[in-house]
Amino acid sequence: DVTSTLTDGSKYSDIYSLSENVITVDLGQVYDNLICFGVEHYGASYTVRDLKVEISVDGKDYKSLGSYDAWDYANAVLEAFDPQTARYVRFTGTDPQSSYYGWDVGEINITVAE
Repeated sequence: DVTSTLTDGSKYSDIYSLSENVITVDLGQVYDNLICFGVEHYGASYTVRDLKVEISVDGKDYKSLGSYDAWDYANAVLEAFDPQTARYVRFTGTDPQSSYYGWDVGEINITVAE
């Protein structure tokens, strides 16, 4: 349950920011063969539109993997064409239609290929 480390310990916490909403996930160790990265929002009321995904081995130098439309439930993850190595995954979300509300996080998906 990463919720307690990302927010205030409540499983229904909102993340607020004026322009960008950032979640950084520490996987606890370096993993090889990471292939899918995503944050799925909880409901349609408060969410971000564009979600950028970055990864890092040391938590200092980040590599951009690209971005996706977080409103699209059918494609709620960014798939890496080449397996990646990382310990930290940073999701930066922006919502061009809202300058006040953040997003309600439903799921955070990070997948390792077998």
